Amino acid sequence: MLEGDSPVLFKPVHNPGFEQYAVSNIARVMFARELIKRYPSLTSASLHPGTVNTQVYRSSGVLYRCIASILSHWWKEPEEGARTTVYCATAKLGEENGGYFVNSEFRAVNKKQVSDETQVMLWDVSMEIIQKFLMSSEE
Repeated sequence: MLEGDSPVLFKPVHNPGFEQYAVSNIARVMFARELIKRYPSLTSASLHPGTVNTQVYRSSGVLYRCIASILSHWWKEPEEGARTTVYCATAKLGEENGGYFVNSEFRAVNKKQVSDETQVMLWDVSMEIIQKFLMSSEE
């Protein structure tokens, strides 16, 4: 992972499946929020579609895969899981622009996991990575 002081985003990942998924979700929330701060004319949102019956647990350990195979019968089908994405892509978000959505509804974020300082760090690191990628693709 990235280096820094954030207890969530910049810590070592021990469970490569679930923990990386959780960290990537937090990063998406912060990136959407920072994007709107820097470019307020854009529309941006991060979202949780709910627990969708996909293959997200395929790289997890045996225990996670067993639990997922049992619980997946109660999870959303992919079409239902897409509803929040479609809502965020088509709604006029107004004051909720840059926000976090669950089941097509705005939700407040956990301030312990999402801070303005960490958001800026994530943005800066992301821009550095993008610049390096663009520079290497020009060669």
